[in-house]
Amino acid sequence: MRGPFWARSVRRRPAAFLSLFVLSLIAVVLSALAPVMLRSLEQQTLADATGPVGGSRTTLVASADSGPGDVSSGYEAAVDALTGSSASLWSDPVTVSAATSASSWEKAASPSESGTLPTVGLVGGGTDCAGAPLLEGRCPDAVGEVAVSREAAQAANRDTRGSQAGLVLGTRLSLFIVNDQVPVTVVGIYDDRPLSGRFLSDPASFFGVAGVSDAPSFVVADAQFDAQKLEATGYALRGLRHVLRLDDVPRALRDVSAAHRATLDGIAAISDTDTASPLPRIIARLGPQHRAAEALLAIVVVEALALSWFAIALAVQRIGRVRAKEWGLARLRGLPVGRRIGMILLEPGIALVAGAVAGFGLAVLSAREAVHLVIGPGAPVEPIRPLVLAAAGLALLGALAALAAASIRSARLPLTSVLRESTEPRTISRTALVAQSGAVLLTAAVVYSLLGLKTISGVQLASLTPSLIAVVAGILAVQIAIVVLRRMSRRSPRSLGGIVVGRQLGRTPSVLLAAVMVSLGLSVATYSAQVAVVAVHLQQNRAAASLGADTVLTIEVPRTVSLLEAVRRADPSGQVAMAAEVSTTGNGVGRFIAVDTSRFAAVSRVRPAWLGLSSEAFRDLLVPKGTAPLTAHGTSLRLRIAGAGVTAQKTDPSTLHLIAVVQAADGWHTVVFGTPHNGTLVSPAGSFPCSAGCRVAWIGIESALADPLPFGYELTVTGVSTDRQNVSELARWLVPSQWRNRIGDRTDSQQQASVRISQGRDGPATVTGLRLQFSDFDGGNTVSAMPRDAPDPLPALLGSRTRVQDYPGVPDGVQGVAPDLSPRVLTVIGRARALPRLLDTGALIDLETASRISDSGSRVGHDEVWLSPGQHPAVLTALRSEGIRVTAVTHLSDVVTADVREAHPRAALAGLPIGAAALLLTLVAAAALRIIGSAGRRSDWQSLLDAGISPQKLRGLLLLEAFTPVAGGIVLGTVSGLAAFALTISRLPLLAGDGATPPPDFSPAVLPLIALVAGTLLLAAGGSAVGARLEVGAVGRSSR
Repeated sequence: MRGPFWARSVRRRPAAFLSLFVLSLIAVVLSALAPVMLRSLEQQTLADATGPVGGSRTTLVASADSGPGDVSSGYEAAVDALTGSSASLWSDPVTVSAATSASSWEKAASPSESGTLPTVGLVGGGTDCAGAPLLEGRCPDAVGEVAVSREAAQAANRDTRGSQAGLVLGTRLSLFIVNDQVPVTVVGIYDDRPLSGRFLSDPASFFGVAGVSDAPSFVVADAQFDAQKLEATGYALRGLRHVLRLDDVPRALRDVSAAHRATLDGIAAISDTDTASPLPRIIARLGPQHRAAEALLAIVVVEALALSWFAIALAVQRIGRVRAKEWGLARLRGLPVGRRIGMILLEPGIALVAGAVAGFGLAVLSAREAVHLVIGPGAPVEPIRPLVLAAAGLALLGALAALAAASIRSARLPLTSVLRESTEPRTISRTALVAQSGAVLLTAAVVYSLLGLKTISGVQLASLTPSLIAVVAGILAVQIAIVVLRRMSRRSPRSLGGIVVGRQLGRTPSVLLAAVMVSLGLSVATYSAQVAVVAVHLQQNRAAASLGADTVLTIEVPRTVSLLEAVRRADPSGQVAMAAEVSTTGNGVGRFIAVDTSRFAAVSRVRPAWLGLSSEAFRDLLVPKGTAPLTAHGTSLRLRIAGAGVTAQKTDPSTLHLIAVVQAADGWHTVVFGTPHNGTLVSPAGSFPCSAGCRVAWIGIESALADPLPFGYELTVTGVSTDRQNVSELARWLVPSQWRNRIGDRTDSQQQASVRISQGRDGPATVTGLRLQFSDFDGGNTVSAMPRDAPDPLPALLGSRTRVQDYPGVPDGVQGVAPDLSPRVLTVIGRARALPRLLDTGALIDLETASRISDSGSRVGHDEVWLSPGQHPAVLTALRSEGIRVTAVTHLSDVVTADVREAHPRAALAGLPIGAAALLLTLVAAAALRIIGSAGRRSDWQSLLDAGISPQKLRGLLLLEAFTPVAGGIVLGTVSGLAAFALTISRLPLLAGDGATPPPDFSPAVLPLIALVAGTLLLAAGGSAVGARLEVGAVGRSSR
């Protein structure tokens, strides 16, 4: 054999060289893959947050005031404030002037007869309309010319414009500017959808403020501003030329800061210049997300690096024991130290370096696929980055250090042990003892520090927890196994397997270190898989809580249609559709969601645990049992009154009005009977629109005075009828048990007003009737009674962080509002960790109950229909037949996709390919260790064959010997990974988005765990079986 010594050695032992090559390759892939994916993840989340080029989130805007007749001074000062911005990063400035006061307009050919003219803002965009694309015509360049937006030109379908709508080229208008009427002609129509068009249409919105008009602005020539002596504000806008890169973020932030500083000096300060950009706020929000992603990936990477170094050290150690005799002979022959070092380190060093180079190339290729699968198509992949190169270099340096440490120890074995071919240490060395003790102490210290953390917010010492737990658990398990095996070896063996497997493992305990390696590998895979599953599960739960159902329809309901009844008719089963009303614009209890409680459990995706109540308790507490509604049909309501009279001094009956409020499909209607008196009171014409039926909401008395006085008054209702129903049909109205005192809008507990309800009396004889005694001791209150078909106060389930003001005198009562924003007292039935749509702030109420105690026709929330999973065309058709129009559809899957694309869950998912590579490294290393050591065992196996053991029996023994430590490592690694998961999962920054979340479920995912363990066991068993067959075959070939 010719060639250098290391080449001849490789040819003699190609398996050892190839094993180190592959292990080094995978180690570099592991180390380089993480920073590449982290970079891609951070870049993609930045691109998602800032939006595409041309969006309003990538702009830098300045504004400055200009005086009358000098419109150019404003935008010139604004441009001066932006001149310091990087020309390569930002586009050239676009300037717009906007009048500070609104104007009005009308068509010259059809003047308005109503006297109310639509308002509009006036802007000047120069001769090119500030770069806005023109759909028709040209930009105004002279006095008397205007250009209008696409939206204004298409406004013919808008009811708010009426006859003023429908603008085309050549349309003549009259503009009313300040005190002047100016004739103008439409000469152009511009597109207000691109960035430049939106900026021209409403430049003030880029500062987050409202413009002078809700309608898109009219574009006029700059000469028009000077001719009318208009005061204006000049705006200048610069947008990013390309998608914002991470490397450009510092420069972009410096430009924003420089623009702000420029407003404080010179001309800019005199012109009251200001700047605005959403970039600093976006970058500040992304900062914690990126640090969270770094923390999540750091934990997996630390484990993977420790695993790769450990695997390489074991492989080198095994090679050293195989070659110990060769190295000992070199010492006996007196070879120089340098040559001996070359014999020991050169061959494996070349394998490690070559593997590292190939591994970096494979890391680049695998990173592209991993980024595509985990982060998304189109995400950038930047492998040639300092951090990536440093990570790959660190992996190689660690591998070379492991090579040196393991090789030197093997090379320093006593010559007597080498000559006896006894290279397996029987006792733990002092160095190993110190290292193992240090690992145990470090693990204890790290776990102790971890328990004091609320969140692992960055690359901290706590990142070492999973890997340390796996290593320490493996070390302790190995020491216990060695003691047990050696004790078993002193006993009489009960089987051949006990002799071959038990005693072999007992006298070669280094083989058990493979179990530590497998334990660490399974710990990485188990931990990364569980974290990824939990991260996605948490985001799914958050999405379910933030949306509420699998599909949500935003709808418009005709005023004459009851949303609740329409949805119930569309879905008689109660399992598919649910009506809801949502308002998220208020504060505290002003944020509310009203749902059909009877269908909530069947349709919504909200779990009872999130609400803190069981489904039954939720329904019973929100909708307490009451009486049947009191209803009436007709167009005229009659009340027969007896025993009417004052009960308090200084009460003037002529200042009081008896009122009944009834609820129809389109909301509440107030029936004012006027001054109460004995006899029959008849509702005024048109005030009782109940041909289709109405429910009585309340009956009461209020003062008609502008400055109401206290009063006391009583009356007995002895009969109720309509033009369609007689007294007997409405007899339930007169039963006192059907009524209760109504708190209504009296949310001040100090107000003294109430109604006393009892059986009626008319003179000395008892008569059938409803006696109502009204008392208002303060004045200004509506004193009323309401049926018991609805509770008062209104039961509400509040979010966990909802601030309230107590209402004394009512258990669990707080001051709140109803869906029509009228003041109401609420009864708090509990605090929920996460309410649907509202999360931790707001109130959840029953829609039907709320409509009974407040005017459903004056609701401020928007109407929705929630649908259960699946396609429901029949329900949609039934809703359309009710006149309900669907304006928007939101699917839970879309919300989940958006949430999972945040940095937190993406980083958790990025741990999956790293965990998979770690598992691959584990299996490859276990196979390599077996292959490297197999040559030294062939004589033992040949002896067993010579002793009469069949090849089949020998294959079974070798399978058991190889599989036993690996299986033990798999079990131990799974337990270690779960232990690390349990210790760290509640402290990991896994959730994206602001606000509260449902109660997190940190329990391990059983099915992925079973699949991982079972799959690994099958691969290990299959590999051991194949290896055993090859080893027995090699023995047979060598014996011939």
